[in-house]
Order: sequence, then structure tokens, then C-alpha cells
Amino acid sequence: MPLFAKDTIKERMHDVLTENGPVDLAWSQRLGAAAMEMLWVLAADAPECVLEANFWTGHEGQNASLRALSEGGTLVEVHCSAPRDVVIQRFRERGVAGERHAVHPGLTLTPERWEADFSGPVGIGRVLEVDTTVPVDVARVAAEVRALLG
Repeated sequence: MPLFAKDTIKERMHDVLTENGPVDLAWSQRLGAAAMEMLWVLAADAPECVLEANFWTGHEGQNASLRALSEGGTLVEVHCSAPRDVVIQRFRERGVAGERHAVHPGLTLTPERWEADFSGPVGIGRVLEVDTTVPVDVARVAAEVRALLG
């Protein structure tokens, strides 16, 4: 089953379209929006696929695209969850550790942003909650997704 990851698309577009150098937030956001559009196009052409991204709870455009993709099929959301402070700390640590591609400028995740956009599943389709405060058994998650797909 193909995996389409938003950040992989975003990073490759940045590498192809620009020279190395500082990245401003506006450019990063434009590429992020373009990468999300590519996810929808790719998913529409691949009836069975995995989409990987930070899906925002209240993003109407994104949610409309997810609803459209789920028509005539089954959508399973794997929601990776952890307490707010754990998520914010992980986000911060990834930025400090230099593990992010240059197209992801030094963003901060505030408690308010987490609460508004990422605190729960999007809830379109079937939802599988995965607690990421403990090691994740990927084989178990895959089996549960297969069961939800029927």
C-alpha cells in the first residue's frame, strides 16, 4: 500500500524549487499548503493508500477533502496521542536537535495551538487512538487498521 507523507513532498518541492538558504515562514506555509494539495491528488488516484500528516482538527478545507476521499470507501484515522506537554516538548526538542529539514523554520507549538488544532482526532471515518507515551507496536497497529478496514 503506498504511503504519501506531506513533509516528504514539502521537503522535495523545497529542494527542487529553491537554493539552500534561510527559509521564511510564508514560504514554508505555501509549500505546506501545496504539499497537502498533492496528498489529495495522489490519494484520489490511489484508492488504497496511507496519508501521513498533521491533520488539524478544525481545518474545514482539509476536512472537506478527507470527507470527499471517504465517499464510497473506508477512511481510518490513526491518531497518535500524548499529553499536551509531552507533544510540545517533543516538538521543541526536534527543532533544537536539528532533525528537521530546512523548510521547517523554527516554529513553536503553543498550548493554545495544540488545544485548537491537534488535541484530538479529526474524527472523519473510523478512528484508532495510539498512545505514543509508550513504545508503539507497529504490527499491532497495522492489524487493527486492517480490521477497521474490514
